[in-house]
Amino acid sequence: MQEECLLYPILQKYYNALKHLVELNTQQDLFENIAKVDSFFSEFRSITFVMQKIFSTPEKKKYYEKLRDKYLINDLMKWFNDSRVEVVHSSPFALEKSLLVDVFFPDKKFTVIKDRFTVDNELPFSTLEITIKEFLQRITKLSEVYFTISLKFCEKDKEINIYYQIISGIKQMQSFLEELQSDYPCQCRKCNLIKEKMIDVYHEVLLKPICFVWDCMLINNKISYGTQAIIIPQGISPNIKSILSERYSLKKTKIYSNYTNINSLFKQITLMHTYMYINQSCHIMPTFFLIYDDETFSTLLFEGTNKTTFYRIVSNITEICQNNNVKAVIYIGEYSYYSIKDLKKTKGSLEERKRSSEKTLFCCSLITKNTNKTILLESKKIDNSSYIKTQIENPVKDIDFIWLNPIKNALNENQNKGLSIHF
Repeated sequence: MQEECLLYPILQKYYNALKHLVELNTQQDLFENIAKVDSFFSEFRSITFVMQKIFSTPEKKKYYEKLRDKYLINDLMKWFNDSRVEVVHSSPFALEKSLLVDVFFPDKKFTVIKDRFTVDNELPFSTLEITIKEFLQRITKLSEVYFTISLKFCEKDKEINIYYQIISGIKQMQSFLEELQSDYPCQCRKCNLIKEKMIDVYHEVLLKPICFVWDCMLINNKISYGTQAIIIPQGISPNIKSILSERYSLKKTKIYSNYTNINSLFKQITLMHTYMYINQSCHIMPTFFLIYDDETFSTLLFEGTNKTTFYRIVSNITEICQNNNVKAVIYIGEYSYYSIKDLKKTKGSLEERKRSSEKTLFCCSLITKNTNKTILLESKKIDNSSYIKTQIENPVKDIDFIWLNPIKNALNENQNKGLSIHF
């Protein structure tokens, strides 16, 4: 008789827990989401219950306890256990939704709505949308309003976003199970199938917070919802600050290891991305590099369908620059260019401005605590190597990119104003 698989029941419980999180939805009412959170905690705690039952011999019990002590005995996992005890034996999880609406201007951000919703006062999302639109129309007469709607799940009377806390616990459990599978490998049909499914659902759970933020524009009395795409290393949360918390050594990165100072590093990064821009038919994803005092860097590649995504990312980077030892920020992207005589064309809608621009510029900007410089390349001349060399050797200083001003201010840069390019 074939021996019963040790791993499958444990992996199935883990998969069940993840599935409940995949079904969380910011537009569903709290009753539905509370049920999913309760089920998640119950299934998540059952992973170790099942393992204890299976690993019941003295040798296996000792192995389980060693693995448990390594990964699961900490304050974070105690919170999971306490929450599970609460929802199973006492009352449903005290889940609340926190709503935040931030309005962005080229160089400023204002929080205009901050509210909490419980099962007693929750409004349908369609009603919230109308309320937000009416409020924005009252506070500003601009033809275009750029704003972000953020929803987060919180525990009653607490500000912590429980989803990120849950993700941290899942990563702990993922490491726990990976070591278990390494020490007790199994290739049975059921284990192979559930492991394949787990890969997809695990990454869906990690990426889900991107669904809790909407980058919006209010134009012609209608709210337009943008889409965002953030390129991230596998397994990292799409939370911008989490992505940028992942630092890499400049000296250990082969592409940039020969730099001698921040200016030579800027030139290397510009050359590499110019090559990428040419080979991608004059297209490049907007990219930020944050360079730290300890010779490490973090990077963020992103794409958005409206300017709100850019403004929100700049706001997040500004906060990082205020609270960390960032010595420089490098931005790579594209701009629409207008001559002085054609500035009147910048008064239309965003799409109209794009269509009427005189030319497109590939741009690499370096912002430091003392200065800022920009290398500009016309996309129509990008195949001219002598032109590229001349432009790279002669960067323009102190261009006033208004939307990057918050980062300049955070780095205590001088506020000399030069040529204005409207983005």
